[in-house]
Amino acid sequence: MAEVKIEIEIPPYFLCPITLDIMRDPVTLSTGITYDRESIEQWLFTQQNTTCPATKQHLPNLDLTPNTTLRRLIQSWCTLHAVQRLPSPQPPLTLPHLLRLLSQASLPHLQSQSLQTLKSLASDSLTNRRCIASSPAPAFLASLIITKSSFSDDALSILHSLHLPESALIPLSTPAFVESLTLILQLGSYQPRVFAINLLRSITEIAEPSLLISLKPELFSEIAQILKDKDISRKYMKSAMKVLIAACPWGRNRMKAAKAGVAAAVVDLLLDVIDKRECEMMMTVLEMVCQCADGRSELLGHAAGLAVVAKKILRVSGAASERGVRILHSVSRWSAGRRPRRERGRFSRRMLELGGLPLAYLTISFLHIPLEQTHSIIPYKFRNMMCGKGMTEYTHVLNIALIALICLSCSSIAFSNALTPTFVQDVIPFHAHCTNLLEKKRVEMDDIR
Repeated sequence: MAEVKIEIEIPPYFLCPITLDIMRDPVTLSTGITYDRESIEQWLFTQQNTTCPATKQHLPNLDLTPNTTLRRLIQSWCTLHAVQRLPSPQPPLTLPHLLRLLSQASLPHLQSQSLQTLKSLASDSLTNRRCIASSPAPAFLASLIITKSSFSDDALSILHSLHLPESALIPLSTPAFVESLTLILQLGSYQPRVFAINLLRSITEIAEPSLLISLKPELFSEIAQILKDKDISRKYMKSAMKVLIAACPWGRNRMKAAKAGVAAAVVDLLLDVIDKRECEMMMTVLEMVCQCADGRSELLGHAAGLAVVAKKILRVSGAASERGVRILHSVSRWSAGRRPRRERGRFSRRMLELGGLPLAYLTISFLHIPLEQTHSIIPYKFRNMMCGKGMTEYTHVLNIALIALICLSCSSIAFSNALTPTFVQDVIPFHAHCTNLLEKKRVEMDDIR
């Protein structure tokens, strides 16, 4: 005999207005509307909203009052209708309780047990994590990491789970803590390294320039290794790139990143990247690194360096195209200036491989300048560089296009104005040539490996 399924109608006031699921821990806002605690905490504290989701009224305070009566009604109804009874929620963590726990954690024989309790409380609810983040706990956990305690991995895991706000991150933004996280990147296992790079991302985004300027070369070497690591997830790879974006504008960090091999690692990632946002971040990092001689040299030395940059222009987004033109601008400008002759030659040869005439037409069309007038816009010192022995007309036209990049305005509006159907149609052969070259270089690199 077939089983008959009976649908039980749940009273509507048992359902959370946000998720429409039965409430496990109902709490009431100042507007009088009751929500499930987890849902309303995410709305208020994670998404940073200050209004009631149901009434859209501004909340004068963010106090959450437990609705004990409704919770008992829900539990009784579950028992009556043979529905799995919801467990009673644990009371939220209070500051006195947390301070007692921290005092116990300072005792060596109670440290392990206290940290495990703290970790469990942090995983229970967002309210507990906010309470821990606003207490002396982050500073205590950071001290365990700095002193290389045997429980430093537990402390790092708890700090990572708290998703610390800016007010809690500022006290941690010290050279000693950053050096400790760098050491974890060097010597730690996979999971601690992931936690460390995420914390470094949060710290570098709010750190003072003095801290960013003092970053050690070892940190950039480890970030380059993360970018080269094929096993690490895309999420944590993006955290590493965000550290570079925050740090490279300051001091000598661009040179530190270039010497660590960041440019080559980013080019390798650009060969296979699909996501638009990731591509924009990679092009941003590459643009910053190419502002120093070592970064430009590394880009030119990579078999697919200029090819992959050129391929991303007009193919991903306006931001990626702008970054790509800035990279070509930087490389062409300084390779044509006071750089050694062998570097200038390497740049010219690499651009010739990419298809000189299509690139020349792309640049001159982009600038809306007739070919016969391009000579007048080039500064004298660059014209002098172009008049070498054995300069063919083909190379001459190519160099005019490359040097014209110096005068290029890299605004997104200019890109939009340049994208006429005729212009895009003429650029297609150039991108097809780049695509074929990339496939050829990839096969060559696979054969070498």
